[in-house]
Amino acid sequence: MNPFETLNIEPTDNKKAIKKAYAVLIKQYKPDGNPEKFQEIQEAYKMALSMLQWSVQENDEDRESAEPHQVTRPETQKSDESFSLQPAQVDEEALAEQKQQEQLIENLFQQLHQMAFAPLAVKSKLENWKFIEDYYKIDDLTLKPQIAREVFKKVAEYNIFQQKQNNTYLIKAGIMRYLNSVFDWSAQWNEYQHQFPEHYFAVTIDIFHTFKEPTLLKSIFSLFFRGLAFFVDVFIFAIIGFLFSEILFPSYQNITPVVIIGFILYYLLSEIILGNHLSIGKKYIGLIVLDKFGNICDTDCVFGRHVTFQLVTLMPFYLFFLDIMPSEKVFINFISLFAFANAVTFVLFKQLIHDLVTNSYVLINSEL
Repeated sequence: MNPFETLNIEPTDNKKAIKKAYAVLIKQYKPDGNPEKFQEIQEAYKMALSMLQWSVQENDEDRESAEPHQVTRPETQKSDESFSLQPAQVDEEALAEQKQQEQLIENLFQQLHQMAFAPLAVKSKLENWKFIEDYYKIDDLTLKPQIAREVFKKVAEYNIFQQKQNNTYLIKAGIMRYLNSVFDWSAQWNEYQHQFPEHYFAVTIDIFHTFKEPTLLKSIFSLFFRGLAFFVDVFIFAIIGFLFSEILFPSYQNITPVVIIGFILYYLLSEIILGNHLSIGKKYIGLIVLDKFGNICDTDCVFGRHVTFQLVTLMPFYLFFLDIMPSEKVFINFISLFAFANAVTFVLFKQLIHDLVTNSYVLINSEL
């Protein structure tokens, strides 16, 4: 293999030109999209640097073998003195490059830490993680596996820390897939198993291998069970509501507002208490609710789902039972409108409106 042809440059002893060509190509061919080309570029880069180092050593040896045959003259001595400055210049250049590489690595880890603890709205955007691709600029191919391993360790520790706090993750599955495409952790699976505890994989590699967005067929299948779970919730509340109404409001004539408020509170409390199941009905049927990263929904996600579901899906029913609707025809029109909107979002995005708004999915436990 001719490394310079692979790097799309003419043969050169300019290290900066080789690095620049490598940096350009490595951005075009990612390990997850084109692994064979990525590996070819890596090998070509390594070979080009090796050839450059060998060429420098060969020139040094030729220079040393030529020195005893040189005639010593004042002019030559002067020339030798000026020439003797070159190794020092090379050392300074190498030292400056080493410092640049060290700064690059330090910045990478600093930005990783900052992004891990950034607001969700910031760190959920993939473009904010592009600094990770500075990893490709690291020249030392023996050092790169160590950096990849250290990043894996830090990401695992970040997620373990957050999991202990509120059962969520600082770095989510979607971003984890991107990190894996850069650092290629999956390829180092066997090596990492001997270096890290098992729970490190549960909060990193297992996340993006476990959770995948459901297909349309699976979404349709889960939609039936979601409806069944909702009727279970209504049935349970009806029993609880009947018992409470008989005890607390035995002679109250218009109990409808109380029932509606009670149902809203019942649904909200069950969602908060049950976490990833979000309601008694879903738990009984065997459904689970995850955010777009495959994690248990946090409080904002739960509250957002609750408010959107109540407003978009159940509000027409509340207005009808409270006799606020002008007529049954208006009620039917409202129901038809919301049903159509949900049908459109379901076909396009495999989600209902309150799923889409909160970027969450309802899955059957057996799918995980």
